Order: sequence, then C-alpha cells, then structure tokens
Amino acid sequence: MNKPHRRSLAAQVKEQLIQKGLEMRLKQMDAAPATRPRQEDAAVPEAFTRFDQQPGFRQVRMMQEGARRFGVENPFFHVHAGTAAAHSEIAGHPVINYGSYNYLGLSGHPRVNAAAKAAIDRYGTSVSASRIVAGERPLHRDLERSIAELYGVDDALVMVSGHGTNISLIGHLLGPKDIVLHDEYAHNSILMGIQIARAQRFSFVTTTWLTSNDCCRSTAIAPNACSLR
Repeated sequence: MNKPHRRSLAAQVKEQLIQKGLEMRLKQMDAAPATRPRQEDAAVPEAFTRFDQQPGFRQVRMMQEGARRFGVENPFFHVHAGTAAAHSEIAGHPVINYGSYNYLGLSGHPRVNAAAKAAIDRYGTSVSASRIVAGERPLHRDLERSIAELYGVDDALVMVSGHGTNISLIGHLLGPKDIVLHDEYAHNSILMGIQIARAQRFSFVTTTWLTSNDCCRSTAIAPNACSLR
C-alpha cells in the first residue's frame, strides 16, 4: 500500500500565501467601483497636443527671436562644402573649421580613399550589425592587428565610436571602490562611463594643474586612495 504523499512545510506555506493573496485581490475587486468616472469635461492642455506649444519649442523660438532682434545669425546648420577638415567652405567663403576631428588629415587622403573604395567593392557599404550580432569580417581583425603592431602591444580592440569606447571601457574597468579625478569639461561619455561603473568622481578646474594629492586633500580623501585617470 502506497503511503500518502506528505507536502513539505515550505510548500504548505507557499500555498497559504497564494491563497491569502487571492483573497486580498478579490476583496480589492469587490471594493473597487464598477466603472471609473469619466472625465469628459477635463480639457487637455494644448502643450500636450500641439507641437508649436511645446515648452522646449517655444523656448527655442524665443531665443531665435531675441537673436534676430540683436542681429545675431544662427550659427547652426551651415552647409559645408568638400571634405571635413581643418579648413572648410561655407557659401563659397573659406573658413577655419574648429569642429573637425580630422586631426591628421587622413579623411580624404588619396590612399585612404582608395582603400575605402576597395573595401566597399569587397564587403559592400554595411556589415549589417555589430560584430556580436552579425559576425566578424576580416577587416575587423586586420585593423586591430595593424593598430596593435603600430603601438607595439599584444592586441587592440576597435569600437564604433569614441563615445562607445569611453562608456564601455570605463564602465567595465572601474567599480564602486574606484575614484576618478577628471577635467571639469570632460566629455559626457566619460561621465556616463563613471556612472555605469558606480565609481566616485571629482572634477578639477581646467586651467589649474592639480595633483592627485591636492585634489584628495580638497575633497577630504586619503591621498593613497586617489589616482589620476
């Protein structure tokens, strides 16, 4: 004769909790009104339905109107001709381009252009997605191997952007026990990486050279816990 199956104490407690939860839910449903009151008379503010009434849009328009009255030209969205470099051309006028990242002048260089065209002929204009999703291509590893050889290191890792590099590396290499001292104008990607790492951070004035010990003293941190990163 089979012995009756005895439930464990944990299973019994679990069933009791479930039962109590169901009873509380039924009581809440019974106490709730059958229908919610309609709010037909409540007017929806135009700021929620019209784009030209959005607070951010109205602020931009106000700034544009103030600039127009003072004769200040909108500095944004000027069309540049040619390659993005240290010098550019806007509306036929040569200008100095302070917003270019083409520091070495390699963008637009004949050899770089030729290599890019050859890569397009072989791989197309897109690898579809990230290397994790769409897989690697030979050019990924060729580039990393070349960079590693240039700097004389074992290996290199190429990411899609400087922004992604800062967030990924800082977010993974540092942790809650680390302290980061950074320039007060550090790029947002650096700050986001520090936030992801949950590390402590302290900024110093750009124009003032401040050693790690000085910064630690000004923030009441033990000097041996600090390091400039």
